[in-house]
Amino acid sequence: MRKSYILLILLLLAASSGTLHAQSTLTERSQSVVLVKNMEDLIPFTLGPTERISLLSDDVRASEPLKRRLGYYLAADRLTVRSMAKVPSLSADELLIVAIHHGDRPLPEGVDSLLSKQRSVLLFMDRPSDDHYTDAVIAADAIALSYKGESGMTALADALMGGIPFGGTLLDDRATLFPNGAGLTTSKTRLAPALPEDVDLDGRILSRIDRIAEEGLRSGAYPGCQVLVAKDGYVVYSKAFGYKDARRKERNSTETLYDLASMTKALATVPLVMMADDERRLRLSDRIDKHIDYLRWSNKGDVRISQLLQHSGGMPAVIRFYQEMIDESSYEPPLIAFRRTAGYPTQMDRNAWARSGFRYKSSMVSRDSTAVYSQRFCKGLYLSPEVREMMRREMKECNRRTGGYRYSDIDFLLLQEVLERSYRQGLDTLFSERVATPLCLTRLCYRPLQYFDPKEIAEGQRDNFLRHQTLRGDVDDEAAAMLGGVSGNAGLFGNAESCAVVCQMLLDGGRYGGQALIDAETIRHYTEYRHRPSPYALGFDRQRGGGRGNTCEEAPMSTYGHTGFTGTCFWIDPTNQIVYIFLSNRVAPQRWNRKLSSLNIRTRIQSVIYDALP
Repeated sequence: MRKSYILLILLLLAASSGTLHAQSTLTERSQSVVLVKNMEDLIPFTLGPTERISLLSDDVRASEPLKRRLGYYLAADRLTVRSMAKVPSLSADELLIVAIHHGDRPLPEGVDSLLSKQRSVLLFMDRPSDDHYTDAVIAADAIALSYKGESGMTALADALMGGIPFGGTLLDDRATLFPNGAGLTTSKTRLAPALPEDVDLDGRILSRIDRIAEEGLRSGAYPGCQVLVAKDGYVVYSKAFGYKDARRKERNSTETLYDLASMTKALATVPLVMMADDERRLRLSDRIDKHIDYLRWSNKGDVRISQLLQHSGGMPAVIRFYQEMIDESSYEPPLIAFRRTAGYPTQMDRNAWARSGFRYKSSMVSRDSTAVYSQRFCKGLYLSPEVREMMRREMKECNRRTGGYRYSDIDFLLLQEVLERSYRQGLDTLFSERVATPLCLTRLCYRPLQYFDPKEIAEGQRDNFLRHQTLRGDVDDEAAAMLGGVSGNAGLFGNAESCAVVCQMLLDGGRYGGQALIDAETIRHYTEYRHRPSPYALGFDRQRGGGRGNTCEEAPMSTYGHTGFTGTCFWIDPTNQIVYIFLSNRVAPQRWNRKLSSLNIRTRIQSVIYDALP
């Protein structure tokens, strides 16, 4: 039945890419690629968590632009490129792309059979011969064509992955496999690169971002930074400036991973809370003692999930959990002085100095990693499970203020507990399985040192107080570090381009790459929710109006996002369909460096984006 249906199509269709021409605008790029067959809506690709793509080419060197552009969307280990001179054996779940650069040559024996066995796409970068490709056209699930050259292959890769839609038709009357006028359309499902002018932004104005970012470098606001701007689902600006390290020896790149600090709250914890809400594992009105049994009969039990998300549950702004890890007999109290004075040689913040030479409690901290001391605090220091139990005890017993707004990391430590107890999984595993993997993100994760060389990560602060080392891949936030680098309030590391994917998923109503992660109405409710006295929506900071808050004044009231202590921010503007991301390591080498804020680098860059609008 299937072959009869395809043969019927072939009677109606015929192909030539000979009249397609390289174009620059998004519309022209979309029209320069032609989709003539798309069984079961295979294109644009929707990839499973472990699904891989095998690209089989009759000219591997000529296919390099296609490979390179597919690599923009895929991790290296999910894309394999081979010559069809030797037909490989593939696993059942591998998606096969067969790229034809020489349409006058027959396919090697076995390729037709492979096309019929796998989910497969046949790509023509050259006019196909009727004699050689009839069987392949029948066997393939999808067929697309473009002109020869790098720009054609780039557009094909974008269209296959959903970065741009297929929108072209064949304009050639010569009788071949496909007729004049053939062409199917698809939808855009992923971010893709484009020029500012493609989305009605003035590129000359947008280039002013360079000067502001470089001003920050010259002023010592940070060793390096990344800036990304996307509009209408297209990345129109993505650059890295400066260096990864405070000594300015290692050049920065858009691949560099940054400690995202409190951006973790809104990019990891809140999306997972929304998913749990969709699945009815929790309700915003739930008391937290419904989910966290150790808070029953405490003064925290009646705090609602919504109050934690809005920072209106009365929790203290911070708890210095680390003080409970330190042996009180090893120093003369107090541990910290808030003015420079004798006996306090270690500066730990702008107006805070600490004792030196103290010892950690041996029941909690060890210099060796063992089965008991398994949680990494930093290089050379490992923690026992007693530390987390101590943190739970401190959260249970801390004072709580009733009413009002107070920004608190404790709120998100408690949300972490809610999620981990509901799913019976660690937050890092939840984020990987429920967010990063479905979105094909490999440069957004907790505990980056498990996956990346330290040289791929931006340097953090020189911690002379607790960890006695320059942090690089270990989270800046002490509470998150005491949880092994996995926390609801901090711990996520990533680059701007990976963060942008999560932001675009939120902007697109919980959908990305053909997958639905979160219900659109849930996202709308969480991002638009307003309830005094908190300036926050549910888990997201937002435009507060009147020159208050962390956005530029030009951003509309619908704008939401979050900032991070290490010098980071993201803002999503649904009104103008804009995503803006700024990442830096302003804490390197000193965490009390305030130049990023005093120079208003982040808000000034955001203002440029609005200046570039028509």
